[in-house]
Amino acid sequence: MVSNSLGVVGFLALLYADFLFLQGKRAAAAVQGAGYLGVGGATCLLAFAPGPWWPLPRAGAGLVQPWHGSHPLAVAALAATAAAAAALLVWSVFIEIGAERRKRGLSASEAVRTGTYRHCRHPGFWWYAILVAALAAIRGVPSAFATAALLTALNFILVLEQDLLTFPKVLSGYDDYKRVVPFLLPRLGRAKASERRKRAAANRRSRAKE
Repeated sequence: MVSNSLGVVGFLALLYADFLFLQGKRAAAAVQGAGYLGVGGATCLLAFAPGPWWPLPRAGAGLVQPWHGSHPLAVAALAATAAAAAALLVWSVFIEIGAERRKRGLSASEAVRTGTYRHCRHPGFWWYAILVAALAAIRGVPSAFATAALLTALNFILVLEQDLLTFPKVLSGYDDYKRVVPFLLPRLGRAKASERRKRAAANRRSRAKE
């Protein structure tokens, strides 16, 4: 399936971009942009391609039009879920980090630990998983669910690599951040007093290093 191949290439490009960032290579940003385009293209194909094998010739399963045979209310609910997840993904990954740094006077090399990032270290993982799951449910064919599972697994590998290798080296205070905020399972309630004290102490240490 074309969307599977595009997703694999896109996530591999994002992993390679992280390697280039660690090496201080100027091409890292361009490779990262290409990776995001690949992942975005795979996601759009999952959502809007006329059939699971498009644009290749029909093979095996018949082409299934998006939303074919689904109850309109179910489609509307799934579409709303996908739209909300896409909006939250764009916010958390591309907008919120910069906004929080400007709001709190953080440098570009400091880890952001507020907003959605106070609940878990990679909130974008969940927004993307919800997005592709909702899109697959709208399509309602096995190949779409397989693509959603593949994209989610690749995204997990990416965020795991970033959490273990890239972010601790490029973001100051990330090791302290890891001690007080969970990796993926979000903390929805208010932080305990001890955790708030740890976060405050970590903030002071990160600022003292600059």
